[in-house]
Amino acid sequence: MKNPEWLMNLSKFEKPEIKKSVLQMLTSFVPYVALLIFMFIMLSAGISYWIVLFLSIFTSIFMVRIFIILHDCGHYSYFKSKKANTIVGYISGYILLMPFAEFRHSHSIHHATNGNLDKRGIGDVWTMTVKEYLASGKLKRFVYRGFRSPYVFLLIGPLIQFLYFNRFPTASSKKKQKINIYLTDIVILSSLIAAYYTVGLINYILVMAPLIFIAQDIGILLFFIQHQFEHVYWADSKHWDVVKASLLGSSFYKLPKVLQWITGNIMFHHVHHLRPGIPNYKLNQCFNEVPELRDIKPVKLFEGFRGLSHKLWDEDNEMLIKVSQLRKRTVFQIKNSSGLSNLSGMTGLSS
Repeated sequence: MKNPEWLMNLSKFEKPEIKKSVLQMLTSFVPYVALLIFMFIMLSAGISYWIVLFLSIFTSIFMVRIFIILHDCGHYSYFKSKKANTIVGYISGYILLMPFAEFRHSHSIHHATNGNLDKRGIGDVWTMTVKEYLASGKLKRFVYRGFRSPYVFLLIGPLIQFLYFNRFPTASSKKKQKINIYLTDIVILSSLIAAYYTVGLINYILVMAPLIFIAQDIGILLFFIQHQFEHVYWADSKHWDVVKASLLGSSFYKLPKVLQWITGNIMFHHVHHLRPGIPNYKLNQCFNEVPELRDIKPVKLFEGFRGLSHKLWDEDNEMLIKVSQLRKRTVFQIKNSSGLSNLSGMTGLSS
């Protein structure tokens, strides 16, 4: 991990291939648009909405692939031309109804601060340390546990992301990001007006709402598993290391081939964080040809879901733990030191 030679050699993979980029665009944009039109036709023809809803699962797959293209364009890794990356990125954003410039801005901050305890807050998942949690009041603990609940961020998260975070500028948004957000809002408004006079406003919402929800859910779940697993890397600024943050602060989420294709190789997230200039279709090749990248312990498919219950960063043991683990540990320590009985009331960890 400290060998600079193999790290330098990764630059050879940072060369986009126009044929592969265009082919991936064709196999993502064309099926998405075709399925979208087909869903509107089916709904207008009076075919059962349950069939249309079932079809939305497959259509959302191509939304995810379009997002991967947008993501690469945000890193200027999809084309050699910076202008081409920007144009395709904006087009992808308007298709997905999400602001590309704002995503590019916050995501660049995420890459620069991933795993740094002193720079949390932008482009990441809210994570508290054990000491911060113990020092917090009951209300903040309750809100934090609620936010980290899979039921909240998988069921309510997509709605909040689409209706709030993607619609309004943040304190860190610059002029370009603000304009992009407002233009995206105008695209949404225009599409609603166009739908009112064509396929019908209700039909438009019935088709688009499930697509956006499913695609957002997949994205949120993937991002969580990529950076919130038991032995993830966190460190304060003094001890933070960019290579360790990339290799150990981002997971190698081992997925079946079909899911690997759907998610555009983003499973090799440790490779991506180490070299964000590598286009998604070269991440697998890079992983296969560089032995050091295969030394990372993979997070298996269902193991990633188990990590959803780990909510607190344990500074002493350098790992994510469950709140229940902290409760048991604290109760055990107090019991051994004092033998007092009303432990939950003393620790405040029951709330």
